[in-house]
Amino acid sequence: MGSSSLKDKKPSSDALAICSSKLKHYSILLKQNQRSVLADEFITYSHKLDAMIFSNSKSKWMELM
Repeated sequence: MGSSSLKDKKPSSDALAICSSKLKHYSILLKQNQRSVLADEFITYSHKLDAMIFSNSKSKWMELM
């Protein structure tokens, strides 16, 4: 059996959205427990994932124009 080249594939928008959503969820929980530094880091990563989703989807619809 050959090796697969998953390392060259981009994550799906669904996967990115799920990760972003989880980061936002846990950020809220962390803020409630006075862990605001870590909560802020989670939000930062969530925003980066949201930017990736935007970039990926924009490139797809721009190809159609």
